Amino acid sequence: MLIYSSILDWFFTTVENPLGKEIRNLSQRIVEASIKIFHLVQNCKVLLPTPEKSHYVYNMRDLSKIFQGIVRVNGKTVSSELDFLRLWSHECKRVFQDRMINLEHKKTYDGLVEQVLEKVFKKTDPSISAEPCFYSAVVDGEYRYQSL
Repeated sequence: MLIYSSILDWFFTTVENPLGKEIRNLSQRIVEASIKIFHLVQNCKVLLPTPEKSHYVYNMRDLSKIFQGIVRVNGKTVSSELDFLRLWSHECKRVFQDRMINLEHKKTYDGLVEQVLEKVFKKTDPSISAEPCFYSAVVDGEYRYQSL
């Protein structure tokens, strides 16, 4: 937990276009929520690895990928707490849900994210994990939110 907290603290103090105070205050909860979703996905009975879904094995490298995505944004891209939670949700989906092989598993994962959002952030806003939600660095190397 200390490693990821340190990464986010570094990011919040060095970001090119500073993020607001409400976003900086999310640091500890983002770490807590990321670790919670990591453990929930690892221990969910529906999402346990089998021969059909042997790639449902997650490790600390996968958890780190969430933070690697988060630190690619700046103050122009993410300007509110809701935007930052969307980014967090997007990065978690990119790491965990993108491996899932069927709709049932993806819905199970969505339920786990809703649990974490409610428990850690006290949020029940469905727009946080609504689809489509894209962050991309394709155009100019700057990671920004894009909605269709």
